[in-house]
Amino acid sequence: MEDKNYSMFSAPVSGKIYPLRDSLDEAVAQGFLGRGILILPEDNIVYSPCHGQVVLVYPTKHAIIIKSDDGIAVLVHLGMNTAELNGEGFTVHVKDGDYIEQGQKLLEFDLAFLKDSKLSLLSPIVFPNLNDLDFMSVLHLGEAAANEPLVMICKKDD
Repeated sequence: MEDKNYSMFSAPVSGKIYPLRDSLDEAVAQGFLGRGILILPEDNIVYSPCHGQVVLVYPTKHAIIIKSDDGIAVLVHLGMNTAELNGEGFTVHVKDGDYIEQGQKLLEFDLAFLKDSKLSLLSPIVFPNLNDLDFMSVLHLGEAAANEPLVMICKKDD
């Protein structure tokens, strides 16, 4: 049996990767929601970045929290202030409590509609339950394809 001491998370959507500090939302940029990255989506399908369980699908359909099989929470949040759209332009394919596989379709969104809404499409992907001693490595900045490895996390032993 392999002794794995890290967790790998894939890009949930194809797009350009930015550091979290580039967020227009100060709370996100300062890391108050957790460590992570930003993705500017180039297509309209969001996939699960890991195997795990859906903890919460926001009623406004713009964000989903997943708890990975390794116990790491990940928030996939599409755009900024997109909760204001009250679910318009979003189609969710999972529900709270669902077990999901890495690469499984989570949601789709109307990219043209979101661009027309004049809201920022920079999408935070954050890991809210990491502590200061946990190591997080972004494998690359620049362009990422959906489902390719993007973030590696090594949790400090509890």
